[in-house]
Amino acid sequence: MKTRILLAATFFCAALVASAGAADPEPTPTPATSAPTPIAGEISDTETRIEPAKVLTYDKKYEEAIEAYRQVLATDPDNIEAKIGLAEVLYYSGKSDEATAALKGIPEEKLDEKG
Repeated sequence: MKTRILLAATFFCAALVASAGAADPEPTPTPATSAPTPIAGEISDTETRIEPAKVLTYDKKYEEAIEAYRQVLATDPDNIEAKIGLAEVLYYSGKSDEATAALKGIPEEKLDEKG
């Protein structure tokens, strides 16, 4: 009886060792993670940073608003909402030439959407 148990234990251990050695020699690479995209209804980081610029504009703190919009555009240079917001606050602060320059490159239909 002891011989059968020892024999069974030996085969079991041999099977474990064999299966451990049969592991995939090249591990499957994990996909690179990118920045999470907002879920529907969730606010993105850029949108969160635009809101203070809007408030500063509303409070007529134009120089601070200009800086806030420029910070957004430094990390997201194609953000149309930030470009239009910057142009508006530049215009309100009497910098109409800079405001016009800020609008360059924005498709006209995007300007129409803003209202």
